[in-house]
Amino acid sequence: MNSKDMRKYWVNKYEEVTGQTYPDSEFIVDLVLLKRLITKYNEYVVLEAIDRFLENNKVKHKTIKYLCSKNFFNERFYDIINEQEVIKYKRLYRSNPQVKELINEYQNYIDSISLSDSEKERKKEILETLRDLEKTINESTRT
Repeated sequence: MNSKDMRKYWVNKYEEVTGQTYPDSEFIVDLVLLKRLITKYNEYVVLEAIDRFLENNKVKHKTIKYLCSKNFFNERFYDIINEQEVIKYKRLYRSNPQVKELINEYQNYIDSISLSDSEKERKKEILETLRDLEKTINESTRT
């Protein structure tokens, strides 16, 4: 997903949540800011952040510029940024119980203050298992 697709997603989600049309006045600036976020994190982190940002009724300035501001993004979406390794699986395979269980276990490791060597290894194993499950799920949906 590139920045143009991400902006389309933003515009559609914005209209869905607010019932208003998103202004096109800063189209290029929006694309550049989204591209920076996608490059720095990944598209799934940005998608999850967009969803939370637009659905939050406390935010008054619902603009891409505000979302992408460095201090705001890093502070507000710290938990999503920490989960960037598994956010893809969390977003795509929410209904799969095995994936859900692995993500919960991974999140427990993220939330831990310190990890033993075996827990660090388990964290890597979880990521490998999630990748394998993704391949299996994708292959089963193709047939």
